Amino acid sequence: MANLKPLQCLNLDANQQKNFIKFFKTLPEKSSTTVRFFDRSDYYSCHGPDAEFVAKCVFKSTNVVKIMAPAGLEDELPYVVLSKNNFESFIRDLLLVRNYRAEDYTNKGPT
Repeated sequence: MANLKPLQCLNLDANQQKNFIKFFKTLPEKSSTTVRFFDRSDYYSCHGPDAEFVAKCVFKSTNVVKIMAPAGLEDELPYVVLSKNNFESFIRDLLLVRNYRAEDYTNKGPT
């Protein structure tokens, strides 16, 4: 993978983090061979157990895993951020070599 430098953090304020954690907890259960990606326009993120798996596969380390822990909410959510280049390279490996499935979530904004 060409550029393995991880992006450091999500560009979400505390309220957006709280709402995202609530949304993430409502997602249905998935198989162990499915990885969820969240399209953030300029980059992608993975959360929960997927964050550690992606960090190990892409960056060969879990040091890049960050914790989303907004004030006023007891829940914490680990995450990792991928550049578009890292995502494209990893998704190719994930689907074609490892035979995993991928779910891609995109924010449609308020309705």
